[in-house]
Amino acid sequence: MSQRTVCGPPTAAVDWQDWGAACVGEDPALFFAPDYWETTEQKRAREARAKLICRTCPVQAQCLEFGLAASEGHGVWGGFNESERRRIARLRARKTTVAEPAATVA
Repeated sequence: MSQRTVCGPPTAAVDWQDWGAACVGEDPALFFAPDYWETTEQKRAREARAKLICRTCPVQAQCLEFGLAASEGHGVWGGFNESERRRIARLRARKTTVAEPAATVA
C-alpha cells in the first residue's frame, strides 16, 4: 500500500485527501503537537488555527470519520482534537448501546 502524508505522520493512502483537502500544503505543526512542551494557551491557539482551516475544507466530514475510525490519538482531524474525538466516539457508542435493545424489541 502506498504511503502519504495526512496533514502529519505517514499513513496509508486515503482517497479523500485527493479531493481537495484544505490542509494539503499547510504546515503539519498546526495540526499536531510539537515535539517540545507547549503551554495550554499555545495548544489552544495552534488548534484554533488548524480548526479554521478545517472549517473551509470540502472533505472535513471524511477526515473526521477517518480520525474516528483509526482512533487517532493525536492531532486535529476534521476540525476536532483528540479529546473532542473521544467524546464523539463515546456519544456514538452510547447511542448504539441505547438503540440496540429498542431495535430488538420491535
